[in-house]
Amino acid sequence: MYIFIIACALISLSILWVFTYKFAPVHFTPLMLLRKIEHRNEKKYKNKKIWIKLKNIPEEIQKIFILAEDAFFYHHCGFDFYIIIRAIDRKILNGERISGVSSISQQCARSVFLLPTRSVLRKLLEAYFTILIEIIWKKERILEVYLNVIEISKGIWGLEAAAKEFFNKSAKNLTPYEAGLIAACLPVPLERNPKMPDIQTKKLADEILKRKMPDKETAKSRTKLKKLRHYIQKYNLYMSKIFKK
Repeated sequence: MYIFIIACALISLSILWVFTYKFAPVHFTPLMLLRKIEHRNEKKYKNKKIWIKLKNIPEEIQKIFILAEDAFFYHHCGFDFYIIIRAIDRKILNGERISGVSSISQQCARSVFLLPTRSVLRKLLEAYFTILIEIIWKKERILEVYLNVIEISKGIWGLEAAAKEFFNKSAKNLTPYEAGLIAACLPVPLERNPKMPDIQTKKLADEILKRKMPDKETAKSRTKLKKLRHYIQKYNLYMSKIFKK
């Protein structure tokens, strides 16, 4: 009975937490605290973060970050199952490490509510909070929060802080290439610097800027392909059982 009451209380608190951030700016996250602890012996270390509303970020700049991290952001419900299935296929067939499958919604949920630990519990909580923000927030709110809390470089959080730190301007005045350089730092934020980009960062920025936003038909075709692959796998499994007999 007590376990049930505690579980209900935790669920209620988590929903209230998510609902609060539907309106309130997110100025602090568990990851920011972790970084502060990790760099506690560095006197010059400081978390720099400036909140900016989504309406003040040009649509062209928004699209660059969507294309960099989750091109089908507006076409899924928090999880890009096509990417997830493809990654699992590669893991099974080629032994490749599963990476780069988290949608913007998942990254946002992880950044705002959790620590970046590698555990099954964290993955489950990430999925839980992803579902919550997809239900309670709008896509625009998820993108707004994401662009304000993502770790871009050492001690730099969010697009506005990065724009001011590296290019001495607001995010609304960034050029597409400057935004591309910032977006190219997201995979390894502690190793890259958009102001002094290495060859890999420049190459990734160029690649991101060449990408195009998918249309509804493309999104639908991915869904059909996902379903088709599901049935093909079932068929192969069925045939393998027959041959074994």
